[in-house]
Amino acid sequence: MANLILSTIGAQAARLRFKLVESDDGLGLTRKQMNSKHRSKKYAVTLVAIQLLLGIFTIVAAAPFRVQFTTQPTGSTIGASLGNVVVQLVDKGGTNVAQSGTTITVSLNKSGAFTGATNLTTDPAGKATFPGLKVNLPGNNFSLTARSTGLKSATSTAFNVGKGSVVATLAASATKLAYGQKITFTVSIRANTPATNVPTGSIVFKDGVVTLGTATLGTNGVGTFSMNQLTAATTNHVINAIYSGDANFLTATSSNLLVNVNKLALTVAGITAAGKVYDGTTNASMDFSKATLATVLAGDTVALNSNLATGAFASKAVGTNKVVTITGLTLGGASAGNYTLTPPTTTATITARSLTITATGVDKAYNGTPAALVTLADNRLAGDVFTNKYTSAVFTNKNAGNNVLINVSGIASGGADAGNYALSSPTTTATANIAAAPLTVTGIIASNKVYDATTAVGLNFASAKLVTVFAGDSF
Repeated sequence: MANLILSTIGAQAARLRFKLVESDDGLGLTRKQMNSKHRSKKYAVTLVAIQLLLGIFTIVAAAPFRVQFTTQPTGSTIGASLGNVVVQLVDKGGTNVAQSGTTITVSLNKSGAFTGATNLTTDPAGKATFPGLKVNLPGNNFSLTARSTGLKSATSTAFNVGKGSVVATLAASATKLAYGQKITFTVSIRANTPATNVPTGSIVFKDGVVTLGTATLGTNGVGTFSMNQLTAATTNHVINAIYSGDANFLTATSSNLLVNVNKLALTVAGITAAGKVYDGTTNASMDFSKATLATVLAGDTVALNSNLATGAFASKAVGTNKVVTITGLTLGGASAGNYTLTPPTTTATITARSLTITATGVDKAYNGTPAALVTLADNRLAGDVFTNKYTSAVFTNKNAGNNVLINVSGIASGGADAGNYALSSPTTTATANIAAAPLTVTGIIASNKVYDATTAVGLNFASAKLVTVFAGDSF
């Protein structure tokens, strides 16, 4: 602002000398310019009264007429600063007016969250700098209006405010689970600085390209979704959460979360095995007509296929309530891929096989006793290993004869497979021939003779006796 200094010199002030001191804007008036003929259009000096005294008088040459933006607001995202917005006092001709203490107010042309110091006073240079203005509402063609009482207002250039960005963080209640186990997914949507608004909107939870479910963000920017049938047909699931965005924030997708789902083990009830008589094998005869699957989740379709199933005893040996293992069962149905089958077992009894032992008598020569020898045979299964024995074999008659009956007793079996048999009888019979025992005679003496042209001989039986007669025999 130019200051015009009027100097009066002389006791009577017969003449006036004018001197214009250079102002902040570099403008100055010479004495000649102060004459009415050459008076500047920018300066009108009115002398209300001049005292013809020695002294110095200061007259303000220009006053502020309006405000104007000298530094415009810059586009941003919600919550970000619009930059250092500067508003200057200017006179009617647009020249800056250096005047401090003037209050300037800025406002947004649209209703919304407009923050920062919106009322400031000018500094000595006549300007007000607004450093922290922010708009928390996205949109286009925003502008600021600067006002000061008694002055003409100004409007800034238009600027845009973009949506803010967010960070989506996904977590799960478990990352390893079995099919049917409940899992809860939690996503947190947080605004990136400088935005401070709490994001709203919805979340879509994805398993690859499959949509698992949705959630609505709460007032804390958190959404949850729970389920208990995350498929086990695929072991490893890549889960993410997609934020829909809202009026203030852009969409966002969380990082992938890996979840491992194991198949649910199913048990089978109602399968029975028939008992059997020992047959030398582990084969079991099965009945699947009443078989049922346990723990199939509601709504799932799973069927038991027993067409190729078989049962086998733990061993071929005789036993009560022996474990029978069942193999060859399979699962079918739309939900079968989520399940695995625990191999079922049942029990059944293998009873001993009847063992019949037969005897074959051994022929002998008469020996004065009924003692006999026999060989044993049985009806064992091929491949079984054991031995048979007896404690007694006796002819019913010691005398020589054909097909003499033999009584065999004390029959028993022993060996690896003997326990799988039940002896039908410890006794049996057989027959054999007893041949007559040969006898010889000793002690007969022949008498010597004179040749008489015959073969006759005289014998002396006085010392004759039978040899090999068995004790007790007499004749």
